[in-house]
Amino acid sequence: DLVLSPSVLPICANLSVSVVLENTGLRDSEEVVQLYLRWEQASVPVPRWQLVAFRRVAMLAGQEAKLSFQVLAEQRAIWAQDWRLEPGTFTLFAGGQQPDQKTRVPSEVLSARFSVTGTAQPLRGC
Repeated sequence: DLVLSPSVLPICANLSVSVVLENTGLRDSEEVVQLYLRWEQASVPVPRWQLVAFRRVAMLAGQEAKLSFQVLAEQRAIWAQDWRLEPGTFTLFAGGQQPDQKTRVPSEVLSARFSVTGTAQPLRGC
């Protein structure tokens, strides 16, 4: 389960993220939960996706845990002669690897979209 709050946020606001992690295996393990951000449209070239948070979690066999993260407004900033924030639609991915990464063991990458409203502005204006 991946929950973004709010799903529509003002240009300078931070995004709250919660994700439920479950160890479905028969052994205790550790997982590194990674959050990646994708800009759906931007005025300049941007990375395909960008790592914005990660956390290593020890999990008992069969255990479920709810993790909370904050994605700061500055992590959505793009370089266009200055660090800027732009409105638009974004996708956030959460899982044990990069989106679309091939793995040998089952691993699920969740995704959810959110929107940023307002007028583009320099990051220092927030």
